[in-house]
Amino acid sequence: MNGFPAVRLLGLLGLALPLARGVDPRRAVEFEQDNSMILFGSSLHDGNKHEHRNLPLVLAGRSQGTVRPGRRLTAAPETPLHNLHLALLHRDGIVLPSFGESTGALPGLV
Repeated sequence: MNGFPAVRLLGLLGLALPLARGVDPRRAVEFEQDNSMILFGSSLHDGNKHEHRNLPLVLAGRSQGTVRPGRRLTAAPETPLHNLHLALLHRDGIVLPSFGESTGALPGLV
């Protein structure tokens, strides 16, 4: 990930202006954070090798209490990214048995 998309993400989350003004960003965007779920990152760890392991991802928001934020999660080795996508779909009430190459919903988001 590079700086420009990260700054754009801050703007999307409503953090750029509160941070510039010295306002506590957790209170400034409380409503948006409580009701949103935004996945930001890359689907490639190493673009030269097209490697899709150890991906740098950020999941922002609480999705109406279905996601517990403020933690770092590490999936088991060789866990497909589609497992995360399937877990996010479940949090939005879309219950599918699988998604893409998923082997099951990623546990631990709540």
